[in-house]
Amino acid sequence: MFNANIYRLFNPEFKSLNKNQLFIHWKTIGKNHKKISSFEDFFKVYPEFDKKLYLHIYPELENKDDLV
Repeated sequence: MFNANIYRLFNPEFKSLNKNQLFIHWKTIGKNHKKISSFEDFFKVYPEFDKKLYLHIYPELENKDDLV
């Protein structure tokens, strides 16, 4: 499912677009280019992502609520 915040995070070149514009871009172009637009997409691209290891490397993110 499309998530505008994730799409913008992984595609910073679209930071000036609003949520509707992001959705239209994803539907017409981004989906065909397999751009990350959801957590499901992220884990398809990075199936070996290990949150515990990531937090070990970047301990300053430990208290971030929005980390997967």
